[in-house]
This record gives sequence, structure tokens and C-alpha cells, in this order.
Amino acid sequence: MKDTSSQTDSLDAAFWQPRTCMRAPISEIFHAAHLLDRATSAHLSGHHQIAEQLIHDANIPTIRNWTESLWGSLEENPEQPKFRRFREVPDSPPYLKKSERAQERMPSDTRKEDITQVYGRHCLFCGIPLIHENVRKAMHSAYPIAACWGSSNQTQHAALQCMWLQFDHILPHSRGGDNSIENVVVTCAPCNYGRKEYTLDEVGLIDPRTRPILRTSWDGLERFLQPGISQSR
Repeated sequence: MKDTSSQTDSLDAAFWQPRTCMRAPISEIFHAAHLLDRATSAHLSGHHQIAEQLIHDANIPTIRNWTESLWGSLEENPEQPKFRRFREVPDSPPYLKKSERAQERMPSDTRKEDITQVYGRHCLFCGIPLIHENVRKAMHSAYPIAACWGSSNQTQHAALQCMWLQFDHILPHSRGGDNSIENVVVTCAPCNYGRKEYTLDEVGLIDPRTRPILRTSWDGLERFLQPGISQSR
């Protein structure tokens, strides 16, 4: 019989190695970003039917599956432990009482703008394009059916949900993290909510601040909010 123990040990060791993100993004996310970018241009040009169709086409079910694999229930996502590789780390920062934490849970709007200027509009972990909630709200207002945003995860536009720009604490607020630019970065919603209140070491993630910041032509679709452009049809 062939001895596979060394191979298994090697696979186990690789599994727990530090990585850049919990799960590599799928190509459909970038395709959806392209569709939403075209939709924004069509909207600004007054081609509302084209914009609506493109937004509809960007609501791709496989994107929702990717998102759910990181933040959904374990019962409905049995492969989730492959991505959310939590482990105990000696001497990790303790969970603090609320009275011991930074007074403000999140940075101010001005600080958020500064953070976005520093880190750009791509998730610092997985690298997908990000869309600010103000853009999503405006898009939903203009195209409430195509850019759907219901009260449950399943009734929200899959791409807009996945690419939802978050301000994520590297050292979690509950573990003593503050709202400084040094500690708060931009991420997508799945990377943020998937990590929860764990430290980078506890999920085996490489500190994204040690890597070059991704700079592209992606504007977060913020031109959708141009002054003087009607957001209704």
C-alpha cells in the first residue's frame, strides 16, 4: 500500500499557510463590474433601458454563491471551513468590554473619505472592485427592480451586495482597534463580514497593508452621482 501520510501532512501544512484573502474572487464578479460600468455610462447618456438591462444582467447567481460561502450559514455552505480557516493563536488581543473599546465604532465620514483616498476602490484583501453604498442607493432609486435591494440577502442584487465597499478594522474594534487610517482599510462586504471579529493571524491572512495598493481606472461608479444628472427616469 502506498504511504500517503507525507502527502497529507504537506497538504495540511499548505492549508494553514498565510494567504492574501479567504477565497479568491471568481471571474463573474469582474464581469458584473464591467456590466455595471457600462450601465452607468448608459444611464448618464440617457439610455435608461440599456442601463436597466445591464444592471439586471449583472445580478449573477454564482456571485451570490461566492458571497454566501464566506458570510452565509455553515449549514447551507458546508464547504465554508475551506475558506474561513479560523485557528487559535496564543497571546492574541483579548475581546474588550464595550467600555474599554474606542468610543466611536466607525470612522467619521471625513475620515472614510481620507481612507478611500489612501487605499483606493478595490478590496485590499481579494482585489475586487468596490461600490460605495451611496452609489448603490442612487442606482436602486433609479432602477428599483433591476438594482433590487430587499431586506434579506437573497433579495439584494448579487453584484452590488458583493462589491459593497466596507471600512474594515485590521485590528478589530472589539479587540482594541481604533479608527485611524493606519488601522481601517477598504474591503468588500464578504471579506469584512466573513472575517468577523477575528485578527488576521486567527484567519491566516497576510496584512494587506504590506502589499502595493491596486490602482486602476475603476471609479467605484461614483460618476453615477454627478451633480445635475437626474437619478430618476
